[in-house]
Amino acid sequence: MSLKLFIMERVGSCEQPFLIGGLSSIVSFSNKMWYTIRMRKQEHCIIGAGCRSTAVAVVLAAGIAAAAFRCPAGDVETDAEAIARLGGVAKDISDMLANCHVSRRAPDDTISRRAWTNVLESCDSSRSILLPEDVRELERHIDSLDDDFKAGDFSFPLKVRDIYVKRLAERHRFATNMLAHVTSAMLAKGGSIRIDRAGEPWMEAGAQRDEWWSKMLMAMVAKQLAETASRDGSASNKVAAAAAEVAKRQTKAMEMVRKKPVSTVCSEFLSAVVSSYDAHTMYLPPDKFKRFNTEMSLSMCGIGAGWDFKDGVVTIMRVLPGSPLAKCGEVKVGDQILAVSPKADGEMRKLSGLSRSEVSALLSGKKGEKITLEVRHAADGSVKRHDIVRDEIKMDDESAFSRVVEAESGGRRRKMGYLRLPVFYSARAVKGGSSRSSGGDVGEELRKLRDAGVEGVLFDLRGNSGGGLEEAVKVIGGFVHDGPAVSMRTVNSDVSLSVTDGGAVCEVPVVVMIDKSSGSAGELVPGTLQDLGRAIIVGDERTFGKGTGQTVLKLDSENGQRDGALVVTVGRFYRVTGASTQFKGVESDILLDSLSLPDRLKGERGLKYPLPWDTVEAVPHKKSWDLDKFIPKLREASARRLAASKEWKTHMENVNWQKKTAADNIHPVSFPDAKARREKQARIAAEMNRMNRARSRAAAKEPWKKGVDPVRDEALNILADLVELNGGRRLPAAAPSADSSTLFDSLDDE
Repeated sequence: MSLKLFIMERVGSCEQPFLIGGLSSIVSFSNKMWYTIRMRKQEHCIIGAGCRSTAVAVVLAAGIAAAAFRCPAGDVETDAEAIARLGGVAKDISDMLANCHVSRRAPDDTISRRAWTNVLESCDSSRSILLPEDVRELERHIDSLDDDFKAGDFSFPLKVRDIYVKRLAERHRFATNMLAHVTSAMLAKGGSIRIDRAGEPWMEAGAQRDEWWSKMLMAMVAKQLAETASRDGSASNKVAAAAAEVAKRQTKAMEMVRKKPVSTVCSEFLSAVVSSYDAHTMYLPPDKFKRFNTEMSLSMCGIGAGWDFKDGVVTIMRVLPGSPLAKCGEVKVGDQILAVSPKADGEMRKLSGLSRSEVSALLSGKKGEKITLEVRHAADGSVKRHDIVRDEIKMDDESAFSRVVEAESGGRRRKMGYLRLPVFYSARAVKGGSSRSSGGDVGEELRKLRDAGVEGVLFDLRGNSGGGLEEAVKVIGGFVHDGPAVSMRTVNSDVSLSVTDGGAVCEVPVVVMIDKSSGSAGELVPGTLQDLGRAIIVGDERTFGKGTGQTVLKLDSENGQRDGALVVTVGRFYRVTGASTQFKGVESDILLDSLSLPDRLKGERGLKYPLPWDTVEAVPHKKSWDLDKFIPKLREASARRLAASKEWKTHMENVNWQKKTAADNIHPVSFPDAKARREKQARIAAEMNRMNRARSRAAAKEPWKKGVDPVRDEALNILADLVELNGGRRLPAAAPSADSSTLFDSLDDE
């Protein structure tokens, strides 16, 4: 039985929302089982569980995400029953981590200290609610949480909850009083505040702490007022209303903490411990696991949005092509959903104060049902209502596509090919009973470009966060005749995957475009083409940097009740040079900065506890061309063009502003500064939407417009220069490569 390797998209944590991918099957775990990881000669990664032959999906991701779903109303259990049940889950997970995680370590003091930090920062990331004496009291447990976890003891998180609720109530009283006295004069003063105080000392009670809280609350009011002003032009008489809205959100947030079930507190403790292993190992409670399974289907029913939820507002992070939201055409990336009516013409429900799962339930529903969204548009600040009809979301519009374009170099016009692959996808059914995959589709598009007589190919992998590893190898095979593609190191084996069918479809020079969102297979492919001298890589300084593989293990209690699942890192991935893509990603040969979603700016290195970069022995390989010798000339020519480009100057002003604001994490306290920031964010959101639209399948049927996507324009110029410098040479004939069959044979099932 074979296993397909999948890649899914992630933003920050599994609570944040992107959806992509496919899941083959999941196995149950009991502490009597043992796990081995093997390789088949002509198939893929197999995870066997004792005498079971069930396959497991291995996840190679820039991360894991969440789609909207309805939480089922389960049987009511007492707090004692929840603690007992989850205590058993903790014991099982402890055994799983010791046997399956790539580190092969049981929870220890290092994990305990990380978990301690995770628990406290999950409730008080600004370190402004808990007092130093509270932290000192809780520090007595800092080295014992691993033992608590293995014993199923939840006394620590329940203790943290009790202390936190008490301190939060104190801060809520201060906030309510302060917000009742905010005036226009207070918001006219300058100043700023760094709200995220991660790593700084917890603040002592007193005037300094109250001053920080006052500035933080005024920054929130200024932001709320700026959003109000952007839609109706005036804010002078709306200070009280903005302050009241902030106070309302504070109250609802406090109530959510007070009403949090014991089962949720215990589940969050499990998550805190598990996520201490690395950035992609995590515990999925039953509700998140159902969301996970929903998103992993090849089609889903909903509105088709990837979203983030913060401060009572849903921010659209992605609109899936072909989805109901895309067909609406009015809602863009960066827009905010303020309220929802689950049924058209029904009562609008404000999202402020709701939990993430409640928001998910409002957005999900049956195919054909209407939903009304109240949306604040980032481009102009206007607030409008849009009726959307929920529908099945298929990924066909995310498949590979190409077009023929022209570029100039060496005093002549050249015919070039543009190939776009938004995501890697494994074989899936399409109309007529046939199936399609990213490897097959890329091959077909390359044949079209070859038959059209293109002299070079611009391969756009921006935003491609992954898909099937087997498909990544097939895509590489469209550009090289044969040879190694990627190496894997699992918990007990090292394996090399190769292109074996021979006969590259594309034999002309290639430029690959990447950005900070290119992850997993989306960085393995450009890394391999770079290592084999097959392509020049252009784009952001580096890709995301996700070079690990995960497996999903379902947790079942003895009575068959579903207890969620564990996503655990079981392996690493390496380029043919032996260098890992983990943490460092793939570096561009020529830098072309892109605008990026804020959470993508730091990539893997911005996540908590990422596994470090490492290397293995290189796989014998041979370069197709020595493209490195062209890079200095290509950089020089590109720099001259960009220095004379007004579009590039404007683009880089936005890029640098985005980088600065993300790095310093400073928020304005005054209304004028908050309004200026809001307007700048709107302009950047509009540019990002234009660029996303330009590289969509729909835009491929329209004339190639220069200036809309300055990064793509310059990448095409670089390709034309590369073709000129390469002198029209074609890919050399297939060269002998290392045969990995012996290695595969040794790893076949016994």
